[in-house]
Amino acid sequence: MWNRTQRSGYLYQSGLTERFFLNLASGLRENSHSKLTSLVLHDSWGNAVKFIIEVLTGHHQLETLILDITWGGDEATVRLLSQALKQNSSLKQLALWQVKDGCAALLLNALAGDDGNRSIEQLELKGMSGIGKCLAEVFISNRSLRVVTLDWIFMDVEEWRLLGEAIRDNATATTVSVQFSNFKFTSHVNFLASYTHVNYVLEEFSWAASSEGKEPVLHLELYDSERDSLSYVSRTSQLSKLKFLGSVLRGEIKSVHSLSLPLHGIYLSRGMSIEDILPINRITGETSSLKRLQLHGIYYVMWLWKHLVQCLRWNTSVNSLSLCFSLKKKEFKHGAFKDGGELKEEFEDGEFKDGGGLEEEFEDGEFEEVFRDLMALLQANLTLQEIDVSKTPWARDGKAALIEAALKQNQERAEYMSVFTEAKLQLGDAKAGRLFLCGSPRAVLGELIAMGQHFKAQESNAYEKIMSSDSYTSKDGFVSESVFTRLIETFLEKQPRLQNVDREVIEKILFNLDLGFKLENSFQYFIPSFIMEEQKQQEGVRVVSMSWESKAANPNFVGIRIQCKDQKTMSLSAAFFPRYQMFMRRKLISEMSVPMETMTFSRYYLKLFLDGHEIYVEHVQSEESHYYVDVLMLCSEHKSKETAIKYVLYNIVKELISFCATPNGCPS
Repeated sequence: MWNRTQRSGYLYQSGLTERFFLNLASGLRENSHSKLTSLVLHDSWGNAVKFIIEVLTGHHQLETLILDITWGGDEATVRLLSQALKQNSSLKQLALWQVKDGCAALLLNALAGDDGNRSIEQLELKGMSGIGKCLAEVFISNRSLRVVTLDWIFMDVEEWRLLGEAIRDNATATTVSVQFSNFKFTSHVNFLASYTHVNYVLEEFSWAASSEGKEPVLHLELYDSERDSLSYVSRTSQLSKLKFLGSVLRGEIKSVHSLSLPLHGIYLSRGMSIEDILPINRITGETSSLKRLQLHGIYYVMWLWKHLVQCLRWNTSVNSLSLCFSLKKKEFKHGAFKDGGELKEEFEDGEFKDGGGLEEEFEDGEFEEVFRDLMALLQANLTLQEIDVSKTPWARDGKAALIEAALKQNQERAEYMSVFTEAKLQLGDAKAGRLFLCGSPRAVLGELIAMGQHFKAQESNAYEKIMSSDSYTSKDGFVSESVFTRLIETFLEKQPRLQNVDREVIEKILFNLDLGFKLENSFQYFIPSFIMEEQKQQEGVRVVSMSWESKAANPNFVGIRIQCKDQKTMSLSAAFFPRYQMFMRRKLISEMSVPMETMTFSRYYLKLFLDGHEIYVEHVQSEESHYYVDVLMLCSEHKSKETAIKYVLYNIVKELISFCATPNGCPS
């Protein structure tokens, strides 16, 4: 008996009669509270067409319909079902599995044309033929489809090409998943034709779907049968797959979002070079559109694995990598491939040449080498965000955790490395980014900072010719835009490796790394890193003693002095305070939403208005005393000094101490 609150139905039994479905429909009509939203029929829906039509046109608000059977009912009945699909406005997901003959095309017509169904967003087709032109028409005319899955679809090459063009011109479908299986296409008698057909289809379909101005939507999976993957024909076809992968990684084919390939072995003829198929090139790595890459058995071909790792070092598109392999030993003797003693396939001597043989036996050291190659890749490639090794021995020996830790560390690096990537600076690998932060003279930005310090200090006659003594117009640590421009131009002239980088790029790097900022509605830059670590005090540079007038009758003043406990080994040096100012500026603006207008930055002090408090944070340096920081606050007359002290300790002192523990604060 049908449940009163039934919302889904799953019928798998074969042999259900048309009378059964008529009774079922009658029971649903009598129970108005039952609304069927999901219906899955296996091996029985040939007798259920009238029932399906009633569900589609009734009050049920059906959202999911899955029909699975090899059935080719009469054309009139199928047309009625197709018409019901057209008129339905609630269906979101439609799956048709193993629908043969002309029935498949008739049902797909419900989604095509100006009067086709416009509610279905997900379509899955499996084990079908004779739908080539109709399927292309669906993509041409239907603008509601978002996700389409095609598995074991039989079409000729021209139909696949037309389908690719229709997908290219469709603006709404975001995911088109296609699964190709050699062993599903043909019998062993047609073995060579099967591999040739599949590889040709894969290439032609993907080229036709490619477009420069469109995001990739194809998710391609290609599988070999366990038996066929070890044959000579399969191994020659692997080269076609590898060439296809090369076209995708070079950015020639731009329609592929994700790609899953079996690469159990590669046959290279004499004179053929892997570099011709998978070139190691920074430029081609930046033109790829591929996002996800899954490789099966790549470990078994060590020389190919190492070459692919080198290719991925420069790739800036692939963010997800999945590896599938095992440590199962394989060997072949006298041309016969053996796996656990069982004879799998016979080959004549001399069949394979130059690395084209079957899988070798691998030692534990070689397996460790694969892992080291992967970790080295993560040192150079910050684009990778996910590496799935759940189908490898690494999932059990603890190495998966090491990979995850490296990925997490790379995410942190990527935040400050993104600006270098956008500027297309030649960094070599991810470690170079850290040199920019610490100002190493070996790094590009380190050289710029050193030059800025020389500009400020006027210590070089060569710099004095460029910048006069009065051009550094501000006494408070700011540099004018004209001086900044001349400094950058001089710097770029001395850097042949930065020929294509302009001043705006360098400015963006400084700002994104919190190494400086430009005052809004002003032509002044504040770049703390340009200040020398040790400077002689110059007349007129130090700010005068600070004082303020209070309109309150009894103003509350609070002062706190901060200095290092062990003054023999540590002090708040000249480089500390400018960096602390940048830290506070970012925190106040981004986390506390403090208006920029309420903050004043100077070389030796920071002035803030917070919650009714006027606060000075001053860096004091003198020959008589060690370096320290004074926090001075004029607080509201309505608050006690105890409350004011707690406020300063929490919002200023605590933040200063936390900054000292950061990579920017600790060195100074």
